[in-house]
Amino acid sequence: MNYNLKIRGKDELYGRKNFKLRSDDVEPTFLRSKIVSDIHNRLELPSISANYAELYVNDVYMGFYVLVDTLKTSWVEYVYGEKDTTSLFQCKDISSYLSESTSTNACENECEDDQTPDTEGWETLLKRLDKAHSAEDIEDIFDVDQFLYEMVLEYLTAGWDHLVHNGHNYYMYKNHITGKWEYLAYDFDLDLGQNIDRIFLSFITEDMPERIENFNRDYPNYSIQEWISSPFHLVEILILNDPTRFNKILADVVKRAFNPTVLFPRIDEIKDFIEPYVRKDKQPDENGLLPGRINHLANTFFSMEEWDANSEFTTIPTDPYCAYGLKYWILAKYRNVCKTYKLKCDPKYMNKNYKFPVNKDVEFKGYFPNNDGPQPTDEPPVIIPTTTTAAATPTPTVHYKCMAESIGYPCCSPLNKIVVRHDKYGDWGYDIFRRMHCGISPYVPPSPPPPPKSKCWTEKYGHPCCEDCRVFRVGILGRWGYDFRHKKWCGIPDSCH
Repeated sequence: MNYNLKIRGKDELYGRKNFKLRSDDVEPTFLRSKIVSDIHNRLELPSISANYAELYVNDVYMGFYVLVDTLKTSWVEYVYGEKDTTSLFQCKDISSYLSESTSTNACENECEDDQTPDTEGWETLLKRLDKAHSAEDIEDIFDVDQFLYEMVLEYLTAGWDHLVHNGHNYYMYKNHITGKWEYLAYDFDLDLGQNIDRIFLSFITEDMPERIENFNRDYPNYSIQEWISSPFHLVEILILNDPTRFNKILADVVKRAFNPTVLFPRIDEIKDFIEPYVRKDKQPDENGLLPGRINHLANTFFSMEEWDANSEFTTIPTDPYCAYGLKYWILAKYRNVCKTYKLKCDPKYMNKNYKFPVNKDVEFKGYFPNNDGPQPTDEPPVIIPTTTTAAATPTPTVHYKCMAESIGYPCCSPLNKIVVRHDKYGDWGYDIFRRMHCGISPYVPPSPPPPPKSKCWTEKYGHPCCEDCRVFRVGILGRWGYDFRHKKWCGIPDSCH
């Protein structure tokens, strides 16, 4: 849960009148909002700032929060020196791609009720952007370089919940000194490798296994063209048609801010600072409840072990997606852009033998990037072709108590009947002491499967066929999948070809 705070009257706090307390409930580390804000500040880009706060209400501890200022008219006055601006527009609804058709009515002006918003200037901007064929056509009304710096950061941090993909979570402000409109992003909790599948696989359903199998999920190594998968007019003319300025700005950002040399020590510093507060936030009270979490579904779902691992190099599940290890994303993306753009980068982090830890106990086991980062925890069996076929080992009958056990989760205590979610495995609760979901619905054995329509290449070697078409490893003889239910490697069925 987030809280919006406003200091009324003439009072202010450190020059600000508006703040937000963010639980960042889907983000395991409490670090992403802070790090991306710090990157903006290091590059001297106009942006919100972030810090931390403990919240108490009537002396009752309500939890640990990320404290950010907000892009309101008082912020404009503090940063730009313009009092009571009428040219600040918030684009919070999705699909606002800075065009006349998508943004004229989708973005709201932030001026006070007794003021007249600059709708004429806003509409003029959108019409000019629509008609432009190059940066030169809009340079007098739109801060092109400032916009490209933001687009570079969206690319490097995989900030999919801003303009390029969702078309929201940004403001537009007309600088009263330069007369140029500027793009101002906010809400950075889903940046830096967080839940990327949510945007790229949203169009693929479970009944489309071949599309999932063939989809490129190696997100750190995406090119800018792959990242901007559905380009709109403004990014076409400023980035894709002529990437010269974008590439120059990207090199500057990598050199000054987005690199392990700068960011790893900063992450360590902040992590050490917030560790006791995070630990306190995850401690249940005498009633077994977590502090101040009204729905008990916030950041506390992640254990301290997951918090620590994801702050480093371990990719962890976020149900149903995953969060790349914070340092791992930075390292992998840094290597990718250094190689792609032939930049002069730190040889320590470009060295393939650079060692980093991965916590296998909490690591995401769903899929793995096709690069030199974390790999599956075991290797597929080595098969030596022979003229004899190994005898199949009978599969023991398994008796599950609840549906959740069939996919590796525990059953809830008989006293724990609070349903926090429901899916194809029935009702789910949450075990506050083990810091994980648990199953409530009793186990219902599946109907006997129909006779197999196809076989797979591993059967003659005594290894089972997979139940789906997801490929995790390609060997000399064929393609391997992984059966997470039985924790063994399997062959990709012939029907998947």
